[in-house]
Amino acid sequence: MTNNKLGGVGRVKGPSPDKAQLLLLFTLFFIHILIETAEGRVLECNTAGAKMFGYNKKDMIGLTIADRVPEEFAKKLPKVISKKEATQGFFVPRISKKKDGTIFPIEIATKIINIRGKPRLITCIRDITKRKKAEKKLKKARKMFASLFSSSPEAALYHDKEGRIININPRFTELFGYTPEEMIG
Repeated sequence: MTNNKLGGVGRVKGPSPDKAQLLLLFTLFFIHILIETAEGRVLECNTAGAKMFGYNKKDMIGLTIADRVPEEFAKKLPKVISKKEATQGFFVPRISKKKDGTIFPIEIATKIINIRGKPRLITCIRDITKRKKAEKKLKKARKMFASLFSSSPEAALYHDKEGRIININPRFTELFGYTPEEMIG
């Protein structure tokens, strides 16, 4: 056993700096980090990630990708990731499944690397549930604004910071005779 100093963080006992650094990263990251076999079986994960899926770290080890996605998606798994994507890495939105069966949206960044001569998937997963809810609210608010804007009894327009007109409503056209094509820009 050796003592290794990691960037002023403190002394870490362990067989090698790379393993100690990896364990430190696993502990500190708030997003889910997995090391998996090339077939998608979890070999190692961080506590935050296991918690995101409703598992403890010990129970997460050994799960497969099929255990962490909805059943209908699991059937398509062999077709989902091409060999090119796996070797070059990719970042995509997907859906996943918690231990209790709850389905939730995620973003995945993954890449195959060699660890001790074996291909391993290094995967970072982020729960994007809050972002998806915010996007849905924003879309609803935009739709409501567009409806209010176009049905307003008053002539209205809106413009950007430079004063360029972005849109006019039908009442504006009715009162002033200008079409959106003539005014926008």
